[in-house]
Amino acid sequence: IAKKMVLDWGMSEKLGPINYSNDDRRIMPLDLRGKEYSDSTAQLIDAEIKVIIDAAQEATRQLIESHRDALQRLAEALLKYETLSAEETGRIVAGETLDKPSVGELLEKERTKAPEPEKAAPPRPEKASGVGPVPEPG
Repeated sequence: IAKKMVLDWGMSEKLGPINYSNDDRRIMPLDLRGKEYSDSTAQLIDAEIKVIIDAAQEATRQLIESHRDALQRLAEALLKYETLSAEETGRIVAGETLDKPSVGELLEKERTKAPEPEKAAPPRPEKASGVGPVPEPG
């Protein structure tokens, strides 16, 4: 994106609003294309791309650091509950606690739950001749 910002969209303080990309490069063979810009301009383009990337990286780092506590709470909640709704995420970021069982608690409850005995099917009466069961009506 930073490269497009500089080359295509002219979003560079030093280079100004100039489009340095060449759309002809897709249709012309390499040997027929002229040099699009000088070596010093290429170095300036690279430097401007680096400035944009470095600024975005620093802004991202500051944003993460300024919200570190909320991110830590969110990470801990995800480890505890595994999934969170948007509403639950908002509550955690706001510093509230959730009143729901953790995944570990749910698994423990499931593990300790006694298995229910299977109900045996009621015996079916047999015909008087003893050949087989009596067919059910319907």
